[in-house]
Amino acid sequence: MSEIMSGSEELSPKEKQRQIIENNMSRLSERKEAGELDKHDFGIRELADHRITGEPVTKSRVGNRAIVVTQDEFDDLGYIEFVSASGEVMLIEADVTGYESSDRLIIFPEELGNPQE
Repeated sequence: MSEIMSGSEELSPKEKQRQIIENNMSRLSERKEAGELDKHDFGIRELADHRITGEPVTKSRVGNRAIVVTQDEFDDLGYIEFVSASGEVMLIEADVTGYESSDRLIIFPEELGNPQE
């Protein structure tokens, strides 16, 4: 979809949501190809294994990988708890309303941080 639109055209909330998802997927692919990100994602298996620790996911745990889960995987997890770049512990709960099962939640490594001491 063209980013240049006439003043009278406005995207619906669903179209905006779809555009964000597509932009993030493109950005993820481009950054992996450029070597900016590890080619292997921090996915459902790593999130489930890490949850056993009872600690939020941190930048030091993820390294140079993006957290990437499909909507179905996110729904199975129920939530993702992580430390944001500002050091705040964040909790994102699964809400599949308006998302397709193949949509992906992507959290880039620069959006993550480590606990504040």
